[in-house]
Amino acid sequence: VWLMIMPLINAALLGMKLLIIRLYLLLRWSPLFILFGFVGLIDGLAQRYIRRAAAGRESALIYHNAKPLIMLSLIVGIFINLVLPVSVIHAEWILVLSAVLLGLAIQITAKSFKKYL
Repeated sequence: VWLMIMPLINAALLGMKLLIIRLYLLLRWSPLFILFGFVGLIDGLAQRYIRRAAAGRESALIYHNAKPLIMLSLIVGIFINLVLPVSVIHAEWILVLSAVLLGLAIQITAKSFKKYL
């Protein structure tokens, strides 16, 4: 019985080790997510100020369509990083791409703020 259970225990331990490594990568790259989110927010607010100063068109439709993209880009990037069976080197590029998409989604959302902050 022990010889039949041992490969299952080894597979479970290897899966836990991989999950811990992926969570460590996520923690290690979290400052990048914060930085890109902050840069996207500042850039979006600057574009909002330019639009409002030039009496540009305000559309709440863009804001309400872009708001779910923030969580979607964050969750999909993290989910892909944790679930896809790719090497750790490629997993880092997935996190970088996810951080860029998060910053872009925050920038689009902040750019289309309609009312006062």
